[in-house]
Amino acid sequence: MRSGGFYYKDRIGRTRGPCELIQLKTAWGAGIIDKYTFVWGEDMDEWVPIGAIYGMERAVATWEVRLGAAATAFIHKLQNGIPPWVPLKGFEKKSRKQLQDEAYESKRRDLAVMEANDGFWPGVRIPSHALFLWASGSELTSILEQDHMPNKYIPKDMRKQLIKAIPGLRPWEVLSVEQAMDRITYSGQWYREPLGSFTTGPPYIQDWNEDVEDFIDSYQQFTEMMCEFLEESIPGFNKVLDKVDAEAEEKYRRRMASGKKKIEAIKRARRPKRVDADDDENEDL
Repeated sequence: MRSGGFYYKDRIGRTRGPCELIQLKTAWGAGIIDKYTFVWGEDMDEWVPIGAIYGMERAVATWEVRLGAAATAFIHKLQNGIPPWVPLKGFEKKSRKQLQDEAYESKRRDLAVMEANDGFWPGVRIPSHALFLWASGSELTSILEQDHMPNKYIPKDMRKQLIKAIPGLRPWEVLSVEQAMDRITYSGQWYREPLGSFTTGPPYIQDWNEDVEDFIDSYQQFTEMMCEFLEESIPGFNKVLDKVDAEAEEKYRRRMASGKKKIEAIKRARRPKRVDADDDENEDL
């Protein structure tokens, strides 16, 4: 895995980076990022949660980093009177479906904002020195650098690729890779493949899955060969196998029947109850 060149989205949606792996560890220990934080690297197709990238979470959240993050969160909860078992705001458990829906919604909001501002992000048309005076601080130093030192943020070879992809593009018009991607991909309509389709992570994930399947097939073949060998060498062993198979089949049938009963009970509970006219008359009386 690469040791640097990562970008991540902070709590207010701003892009932070590029970061080395040690900086991501520090951010995790301070509670700034977690496994649901979206990250992006130069060899990735799209923004993906840290937990969805094979090996990323284990590389960033080592045991000492997790210990520091847990201690920081515990002290914060004690200071603010929050019970230790209550998750902090923004650290709730989320499914992959929730993460994907959030990514869709975030992109729709970005596109809506750009559409309302004629294809520009709010503040892009305002001179950076005016923004700096209005903010009266060093918070907008990065915006000044983006305006006057764009090569610091987009490599020269990537700019050449952008010029080929977007006819008539002048390199200094692009402030970020995201803004360029909005113009490249489907006229601003972002195309997003579902997570787990072998395009959002390293290319060796599919090879690893194939290796696991080969291992399982080899294990099954070895088991069948051992059973045949034991049946031939030990008299009466086939009866033991028949008994084990019968018990396993009976257990499977009981489990299937129990599952069907639970599903039927859930369906009955979800059905709307019928309201009879006689009941309404009795209530009126």
